[in-house]
Amino acid sequence: MFEHERVDLKRKTTASGGNFLSINPKEYVPALVLDSGEVITENLAVLDWIALQSPSLSPDGSLGRTRLLEVLAYISAELHKGFHPFFSGEGEPETLRARTVLTRKFQLIADQLRGEYVFGDRLTVADCYLFVMLLWAGRFRICAFQPGYRHSASGCSRFQPCRRR
Repeated sequence: MFEHERVDLKRKTTASGGNFLSINPKEYVPALVLDSGEVITENLAVLDWIALQSPSLSPDGSLGRTRLLEVLAYISAELHKGFHPFFSGEGEPETLRARTVLTRKFQLIADQLRGEYVFGDRLTVADCYLFVMLLWAGRFRICAFQPGYRHSASGCSRFQPCRRR
């Protein structure tokens, strides 16, 4: 099980008063501090580590991990990065363009769904990452909740490590 600690990225401090830059000099989240004291950063690396620790959160098969990394890379590079205009305060033309592009990119995932979740009928770490992107899509009125996504989002919200505390 993981412990969650909020980070004030403007002040570069953790909720307990720690210096976040001493944990992650990259100045952004996520940062996963292991029991050994080692730190893993970047969404793909953190989610891959979690999937390796809990194989039930990774798809099966000889290409399971490869396909998982493929989807995680897409979510990171195409979806997550695509939200930048909404968080950076860029103007309306940029957010309108981003909204259109993100709608198309979410549809690509929707078209490839093989069941209730990204890889079928079982939750994976990709669904947890996608869940966050779906929350952002709702916040910024992006048409991302296509058939199938509702199931993924509701299933992921029931999964304990994905819940906000």
